[in-house]
Parts: sequence; C-alpha cells; structure tokens
Amino acid sequence: MTTGAVDALVAGATERSPMAVADSKSGARFERVVLDGRAHVLKHVDRADDWIMRQTGDLGCVPVTVWESGVLDLLPDCVDHATVGAAREWTAGEAGGEGGGEGGEGLAGARGAVLMRDVGAALVRDDGSPLDEAQHLRFLDHLAACHAATLGWRDDVGLVPLANRYSFFGPDALACEAARPSPHPVPALAAAGWAQLPDAAPRFHELVAPLRSAPDRVLTALADPPHAFLHGDWKAANLGTDAQGRTVLVDWSMAGEGPLLTEVLHYATLNARRLPHGHGFADVLAVYRAALESRGVRTDPWWDTQLAACTIGVMLQLGWARAHDTPAAIAAWTARVEDSLRSLPC
Repeated sequence: MTTGAVDALVAGATERSPMAVADSKSGARFERVVLDGRAHVLKHVDRADDWIMRQTGDLGCVPVTVWESGVLDLLPDCVDHATVGAAREWTAGEAGGEGGGEGGEGLAGARGAVLMRDVGAALVRDDGSPLDEAQHLRFLDHLAACHAATLGWRDDVGLVPLANRYSFFGPDALACEAARPSPHPVPALAAAGWAQLPDAAPRFHELVAPLRSAPDRVLTALADPPHAFLHGDWKAANLGTDAQGRTVLVDWSMAGEGPLLTEVLHYATLNARRLPHGHGFADVLAVYRAALESRGVRTDPWWDTQLAACTIGVMLQLGWARAHDTPAAIAAWTARVEDSLRSLPC
C-alpha cells in the first residue's frame, strides 16, 4: 500500500476523532471512527509511538501482518478477534526501506493501522476486581480451543520470532528504550524492577539474572514442539465476552508461533491478582490442560518439559515485577524457577 492507505481504510467515515483508551499501555494512538452508522476503533501502529513494537523488534508491523496473512481465519468460532481491516503506509522515500530517523521509523512496513469493531462494552472491566469465575474458566477453555485449532502451525508470515518474545524487557531492549530522548514509562518501570531485585528477591535474582544475559539454554528448550499460533498477550485487558458467549480478543501486536504453555503462564502471571477466589496458579494450569485433553490433544509426552521452559521464560519477560511481590509470592516463584531449572534439558 502507498501513502493514504490508512485514510482509504476508513473512507466514508461520518465521524473520526482521537480516542483515549484506558487499558492501552503501549503508547499507540487510537481514533474513534463511525462507518455505516457503526462504531469502530482505529489503532495506529507505529514504532515511534509504540514501545511494545520496539521491545519486540517489530520491523514488519505485526498487527497488520496478522490481518494480511489470513492467520486469523484459523481461530475457532468461540473467539471474536474484532478486526475488520488493516493497512500499512510509508512516507515519501520509505517504501524501499530508505530514510531513517529517531526510533528507526524509516524502515519499510513499520507504520500502519488496524480497524476494529468497537467491542469496548464487552471487555473485562479495568477496575482490578476478581474475574467472574465462569468467565475466567471460559477464557481458559477458549485459549485451549485456539491452541488445539492451530496446533503445529509454523510462522511463515513474519510475526514475532520466539527469541524476540523472550527478549521482551531484556537487558538490551531496555537499554535501547532508555537511550531514547523520551523513553516510555513502562519499560522504565521494568528496568527499575530488575534493578531492585537483588535486594527484594535475592535468590530469585541469582537464578534469573544469568539467564537474562545468556538465554540460549532456555530458548533451545522453548523451540521444542508442540507449538501453536499465539495471540501473545492473553490477559484481562485484552479479553471480554460477547452476547453469544464468545471470547472477544483484541491487540494482536505480540502474535506469533510459540509453545502452548507460554500463553497460559502469561495469563496466570499477569492476572494473578484478578483470579477468582480459590483459583490459583496450579488451578489455571489444571483447567487449561483438561480443556486441551478434551479436544484430543495429548499432553503427557511434552507437558512437564514445556512447563519448565515456559516457567523460566515468563520470568525472563516479567520477573522484574517480583520486586513488588509479597514475600510469599516471591518464595513461590523462586521455588518454581528452581524446580524448572532442574527439569530443563542440559
């Protein structure tokens, strides 16, 4: 597409205005758009604005590629991705990969937009309250349905590579963000958390710190099958339920191929304080595993090994937040990482 493609995507709109999105922490810009009398949301995708794109090394505009590639058609009927179109753009001189500038905006394909139906009313409330139990269980069941439907999928379209997924909030990525004239506050918060870990969680830090700098052993284990198509950020802020009981799933900026348990551990970790009463970390895994098995996916041959690798992996991504945990939560994660390291293949 050429310059003007995003405008063409919303041609005929009777309303187009800036939109504040409370749950968005990426820095991306949004617009409210009315097309054919129906409310839509236009999300602009640009590395200059979006620190998630920078942290994951997104040079190809992943959310746009997800739409263009048709991979969303692989999702089961129980999931509504809400996307209705996408476009990519370059300014003059950039279409051939020329140009440049602060943030690397000159690289081809790194700017565009995604058009979605406005599903805000269906999304989980951003109030920190515990998830409704039935909805929580449905999210896990539908996550398993996504993985069962895309089991064995290989990324040949250029989404987030496995290594990039686990260098998210890594030392090099955070250093690049810190060097920007106006670094985003979320990566700065992560950097501060990593810096506080030696005092807040010394044993956890001792286990994880060397792997942040040299993750090859973990990445090798994570590369083992089974893999599936991952949304990449399956968390409360991106989830909801529509009137038909389908799971609404938005924000495809971290999509790609990866081990199944990456996604369920991401959900359990980020939503730990929002899990329904009586539902802990082990319960999340048990419910998800049962849902996979009910769809004919045998888990015995690979579950323990992949769980070990993904447990360490999610702490390479999110271990900085342990600096703000309770002593009990720190102890639990330290024990999980210790057990996982013992189980990880040499």
